Amino acid sequence: MKKTTKKLSKPSKDEIARARVYINSMDWRFSRSMPQWPHWYVIREDGSGREFDFMDRMIQKFGYQNRWGSRNDSYLVLGRFKYWVIEDVLNRAAPISNAEMRKRGLRYAARRGKKIGPWGRLISIKKKRDRKRT
Repeated sequence: MKKTTKKLSKPSKDEIARARVYINSMDWRFSRSMPQWPHWYVIREDGSGREFDFMDRMIQKFGYQNRWGSRNDSYLVLGRFKYWVIEDVLNRAAPISNAEMRKRGLRYAARRGKKIGPWGRLISIKKKRDRKRT
């Protein structure tokens, strides 16, 4: 009998159920340092490290690749959000493309007189007024 290995393109119902239990058990925090790119996050130490690692493996195995800046990350859409992991942080956001997210972020920054600086932080670009001495 010939043994074949078949790569699954979707997670199983059990894997999705396990992921949802973990996702729903976490207290998601809004990333206030990057409001131009609205997303929420949890840290590995906040909950079960085993379940965090499970989510990370699932995202790597079943997710799609997309660039964000100089990184090429894996994203997995489950329900109303897309999920991705950066080091020990699990992130989630609306499942819109990264290109659209960047465009919205630049508009957000421009309306507030700011630009996107290193590491995605907002930087004020308003010029300081010269004060005349009398």
